[in-house]
Amino acid sequence: MSTDQNTLQIYTYPSTTPKSKEFRVRTNGQLLFVHHTNVADFSCLAFKGALEVEVEINQPITKVDIRPLSLGLKARIQGKTLYFTLTKPVNIQIDINGLKPLHFHGNPFETNIPSHTDPNVLWFKGGEVHEVGELVLRENQTLYIQGGAVLKGVIRASQSKNIKICGRGILDGSNYKSGNFLPSVIFDRCDGILIEDITIIEPAGWMVVLGASKNIHIRNLKEIGEIMCSDGIDIVGSRDVLIEGCFLKNNDDCIVIKADLKEGTGWTKEAEPGLDWRGNIENIMVKDCTLMNDYCGNAMEIGYELNTDIIRNVTYRNIDVIHVHGQGAVFSIHHAGCAAVSDILWEDIRIEHCYDFFIDFRIFTSLAYIKEKVNEGVRGTVQHIRLRNIHWHRTVYNSYCTKSIIGGWGKEHPIQDVEIDGCFFDGQRVLDMDRLGIYTKSVTGILLK
Repeated sequence: MSTDQNTLQIYTYPSTTPKSKEFRVRTNGQLLFVHHTNVADFSCLAFKGALEVEVEINQPITKVDIRPLSLGLKARIQGKTLYFTLTKPVNIQIDINGLKPLHFHGNPFETNIPSHTDPNVLWFKGGEVHEVGELVLRENQTLYIQGGAVLKGVIRASQSKNIKICGRGILDGSNYKSGNFLPSVIFDRCDGILIEDITIIEPAGWMVVLGASKNIHIRNLKEIGEIMCSDGIDIVGSRDVLIEGCFLKNNDDCIVIKADLKEGTGWTKEAEPGLDWRGNIENIMVKDCTLMNDYCGNAMEIGYELNTDIIRNVTYRNIDVIHVHGQGAVFSIHHAGCAAVSDILWEDIRIEHCYDFFIDFRIFTSLAYIKEKVNEGVRGTVQHIRLRNIHWHRTVYNSYCTKSIIGGWGKEHPIQDVEIDGCFFDGQRVLDMDRLGIYTKSVTGILLK
């Protein structure tokens, strides 16, 4: 890792790290390493003060968007190079000429770096590849992946307290067979979790799983998931969760709430033969995040497996949704279980692209997700749902296909009390259900204002 008078930290990566052939990035005149993945290349550093960034590609630049658009960042183009300035740490996506995205992670300087001599710290040095297989964390341990380090493997913790994963390094799951649905990080029945700053790539399944755990804080996590089923963060039967400042690109649900039983095989060796993650879910806060959902799943999902008693007090606030490309939704509750879902708030949400569903709230039966209580005739409820200050920046690619569904399960299980307060298309307030394209069934008390 190199520094520039305490204003710039540039990380040195192993020579075997895949390098982008499309992008060259410099900051304040210094060349950065640009990582290659199949769906997005990315570069990372830490800085203080103002940062001048230049990005060069192999062809003349004709079009550039720096996202999220809410940041208001503009680029100057000169031939094959673009230039822009950052005045504070930020995670952005740079779209150039229809190429695959370039992610740029401008981090603040690290504070409270753990000591490499502490016996409770697992320290992985930058500039090296570390093959760890299944790394099991114990109570009171800290895993530190230094900037420039690539940790190849998966991380597990079960029935433990006070665990921290941090650092500016990379967790790489590419050693595992794509499509075997092996999650990158699993916390099973843990209490007191902190995940911050790391970047997770090349998962073989879900990326971060919080199973029947509590008192969790995730901040400045970056993810690039390309396979189907690469959920970003799965909150499964867990409570008291704060997720903030994360930058998630996933090919399934970006952030999702579930409650269910999970098979032990392939998830964690210490929890055989199965994992009971059917705990009540409450007090979930997701804020200041940027989400990118590709062709599977939804941006902010509650469902499908909701097999518990209570799911309540869930808030998504100040979120940028860069895109939902496939047949999923921006706002979704897919209720195929038995829980009473209530007091859900989406507030200050900005959407740049949504191909198919805008809102999708449904109670239904599902052969894939039916569980015991549903078979006994117990079906869940959904009520007290709020969407406030929702802004959709629409383009020709999505303006013609807006649709939303809000549908309960007959008279006995309607969706109740849905309020949409301040929904704007390109800055214009929408006060017409038809313009929102909302189709309803078994709904009571829906209000658009």
